[in-house]
This record gives sequence, structure tokens and C-alpha cells, in this order.
Amino acid sequence: AAAKERSARAEHEETAALEAEKHRDRERKRLARKLKKDIKDGNEFNPGTLKHAIYNVLAEAGPAGMNVRDIHAAAAPEKAVGSISSAFSGDDSGAFFKLAPGLFALTAHIEHQRELARKGIEEK
Repeated sequence: AAAKERSARAEHEETAALEAEKHRDRERKRLARKLKKDIKDGNEFNPGTLKHAIYNVLAEAGPAGMNVRDIHAAAAPEKAVGSISSAFSGDDSGAFFKLAPGLFALTAHIEHQRELARKGIEEK
């Protein structure tokens, strides 16, 4: 009887673990859709502007972000490197997140990572 009870308990725990993983997968997918929408809707900068180009580059970079020199090379190699730094220092849109000196990401990527961490969900 005890062995049968242990077996039933193990089966119940396995079912609960599978359900929890399905829930995490659904939530991960929902958050990924939200991030995609937030990034698409978040570029309120005028096309053709430096900030618009920077936004698009950082959208592709993901949560690790990029350093100013790499952003410069990808977004506006024809401009001075200092123009990239100036774009960040003069920005109050909230679109860009400073990870470290000279290292930036989109705020949407950082918020997405924080939400995953808060919910205990690993990015796949």
C-alpha cells in the first residue's frame, strides 16, 4: 500500500511539473510577443534621424546591448563617434538603457529580461 501511495504521489508530482513547464512556455511565448510589439511600437523617432537608426541597431542587439563604437559602425559610420554619445546624453525618451559606461540597450529588452527573471522563466 505504501509503495502504491508513493507511486501515485510521484505521478502527481510529475504531472504538476509538466503543467508548470507548459505554463512557463506559454508565458515565455506571451512575453516574447509583447517584447516584439513593444520594440515595434517603441521606435517613435523620426525615420532618417540618428536616434531612429540607433534604435533599430539596438533592437537587433538584444539585451546584451552594444558599445558606442559598434553602434556607431552599424548605425551611422558617416557621422562622428561623438554624435552617438551625444544622442544618448541628450535623450529623455526612455527608449535607451545605459548598461555601463559606453554600453547601451533598449529599455524594452531590459524590462523583458527583468520580467522573465521575476517570473522565474529562462529565455530559450
